[in-house]
Amino acid sequence: SHKVMIKYFQNRFALTEKGAKDLRQGIIFSTLLNLVLMLPPTYLFFFLMEYLDNMPMNAPHTLWFYLLVAAGLMVVMLVVIRRQYDSTYTTVYNESAQRRISLAEKLRRLPLAFFGERNLSDLTATIMEDCTLLETTFSHAIPQLFASVVSMVIIAAGMFCYDWRLAIALFWVVPFALVVLLVSRNRMDKAFTHVYHIKRGVSEQIQEGLECVQEI
Repeated sequence: SHKVMIKYFQNRFALTEKGAKDLRQGIIFSTLLNLVLMLPPTYLFFFLMEYLDNMPMNAPHTLWFYLLVAAGLMVVMLVVIRRQYDSTYTTVYNESAQRRISLAEKLRRLPLAFFGERNLSDLTATIMEDCTLLETTFSHAIPQLFASVVSMVIIAAGMFCYDWRLAIALFWVVPFALVVLLVSRNRMDKAFTHVYHIKRGVSEQIQEGLECVQEI
């Protein structure tokens, strides 16, 4: 399953083996982060259950017990958040820096005739926008998307085991949100295309202005 997952990421997102492994690490720690964020409300829930319990046979825990548990939860959250940040943002932007350097090196080796036959503003805008989009996608979207699905399944399973009525009350909105997303997909695609053409026009105007400055 490990190799199948790596191969899937490589084929689906056109990644190297290292990039696929980094993405897997990002998904794992993003999932752990989503689960760890459930610890504070769970901690408060058990505290209130014990505090409001009037059964004399149940000996309440001391204040030091809750302070130690809170400190332990803080340490766990700090470690997971740190690892999640390193496995997504730090790793992705380090890889992006190498990608930009390699692109600049490839462009430097191209003959001048290549640039004379193409629109420079379109070329530079497309390359920079693609690099920025890859950075944003692999640091802010893809790991979090997979992690959200996995953590939602785990949390939903736990909620259904605890109280199925409470689980339905919490998760009924998920299929509704999915339907809204699918219905609005065409509108979003048109909006993104419109914004892309506007940005491309701005880049062309800037390039024309720079060329006029050189001529002057």
